[in-house]
Amino acid sequence: MKTFETANFKYEPSEHVPFRDKAVLEKMREISREDFLNHPNPNLNVKVVDESEVWFIFMMDVFFRIKEAMEKGEKLVMILPQPWPLYKSVAYMINRSRINCKNLYTFNMDEYADQDGNIAPESWQYGFTHSVKV
Repeated sequence: MKTFETANFKYEPSEHVPFRDKAVLEKMREISREDFLNHPNPNLNVKVVDESEVWFIFMMDVFFRIKEAMEKGEKLVMILPQPWPLYKSVAYMINRSRINCKNLYTFNMDEYADQDGNIAPESWQYGFTHSVKV
């Protein structure tokens, strides 16, 4: 089976993914934004959203869910993706707003692992361990 290599972390596509050809997948990852937007298929409408916009909306959604639940005195359970730097902003807003998080329960998604169960190294920029140490 072919593996992906991203910097210093190699892994195989999940067996649950129906298309696993590494050469084709790598080729698709290398398509530039401009080429992607100017594809030849007139029946396919594509919109690329700026990553910072998506993360800002996500960050604000997390903050306001926490704020509203605490104001109502309700418990809030959240399953959160990797703790990228956006959580620093959420923590800042929570602290600045003096929001009590006693009824907040979070479950953070697991670290990336390869097909053999080896977790991503600390140096891998997309990994959980890396993100909490930067």
